[in-house]
Amino acid sequence: MNDILLLIDQKNDPNFLEKLNYAFLGVSGVLGWNAVLTSLQYFDDQFENYDISFLLPIPQLFANFFFGAILPQLRKYIHVKVCVIGSMIGMIICLATLPVITYFMSQTLMGFIFVLTLSFFLGMFNAVLQGAVVSITNVVHHKLAAIYWTYNGFSGLLMNLFYAISLLIFPSSLQTGAIFYYSISALFISTAAFFFNKYYNKKYNIGDDQQEHQLLDDDLYEKSSTKSQSSYNQGGKSEYFSLIWRAFKAGFPIPLLIWLHFVQLQTVFPGLAVFKVDLGWSSNTWNSLFLITFANVGDTIGKYAAGIIKKYYNLKIIIALIMSRFLLIAFFILSAYYTYEDEQIFFRQSYFIVLNIIIFSFLTGFCTSALMQLSPSLLKEDELVLKEQLGFVNVVMLTFGISCGTFTALSFTNFGKTN
Repeated sequence: MNDILLLIDQKNDPNFLEKLNYAFLGVSGVLGWNAVLTSLQYFDDQFENYDISFLLPIPQLFANFFFGAILPQLRKYIHVKVCVIGSMIGMIICLATLPVITYFMSQTLMGFIFVLTLSFFLGMFNAVLQGAVVSITNVVHHKLAAIYWTYNGFSGLLMNLFYAISLLIFPSSLQTGAIFYYSISALFISTAAFFFNKYYNKKYNIGDDQQEHQLLDDDLYEKSSTKSQSSYNQGGKSEYFSLIWRAFKAGFPIPLLIWLHFVQLQTVFPGLAVFKVDLGWSSNTWNSLFLITFANVGDTIGKYAAGIIKKYYNLKIIIALIMSRFLLIAFFILSAYYTYEDEQIFFRQSYFIVLNIIIFSFLTGFCTSALMQLSPSLLKEDELVLKEQLGFVNVVMLTFGISCGTFTALSFTNFGKTN
């Protein structure tokens, strides 16, 4: 029996080690992005003349999209274990270095350039990790996929908690607090790498004095249809892109919906929804942390809900929910526009701002998890290569949507409050 059968068995519930592994992978998958997002106000204070709160995510988003797009081709030559653990090591180095560079080179052009460079590499490692793991979630038990996406949302909430702790422990030294915060983040990814290595070795029965007798990739492609396997392993670029196109068409309209979904998200978050509204607090740092925390709470609950009520929704319902988010986006625009207007205006009330961001974030998490779980169900059970490629396509459309949304967000640069 091929070892991959243990991984893709849809009848047997996953054990505790498998669930724990995918929980850690879910948190780590976007931990680098969430670590930077949560602490944007800190970087804004350290590089006041460079508008870094806007510029810092751009290299990360560009790298995320570019390497996410070429990852399917790279996976022909790089084993999944190398992708996951190697990218985790890279993220650890970036997260450990980022606050150190900021500490010693604050308010300097060279420090600004170094920080943007690290942001690029963080995006690259994040793309490889997220792409590799999402492609696997397309072929494993649906409960593991649900766990992965739920803890993917929990990652942001965890980063909010770490950042709040660092602010409370080091209230008079943001730089020391940032080093503490990023060190904890790096330590968490180290733990995730340990659990993945343990899980993988146990799954494939690899001992210190044994050789790995069967790679995941070999089993995966051996179980797949002959045509898909030949196109992936032996064909040239035209066959390879043909396979990607087949995966896109087989999963349609889900890849397109994922793109639209994340265009919506990035258009308003975090800029319009967080940094352009005012809750009346004197501290911009706590104002933004408060709103981002509520956003992550909604996102996590949404992803969890999509996993436990999977049999009660379908693609039509998800499309309707995605379309309804345009109304919530209009509310974000009105809240930012009326920030400094009459305090009695409904759209600028704190409770309305918080409620809108919670509902929007809940739908973000719910629709993301639902689309990713519905995606592999559109393919036949034995089309494993095509399912893996569809996972890559979904991640590319996700990062492409984020990139497009980043530029549409520029339309609201002069809206509302400025920090």
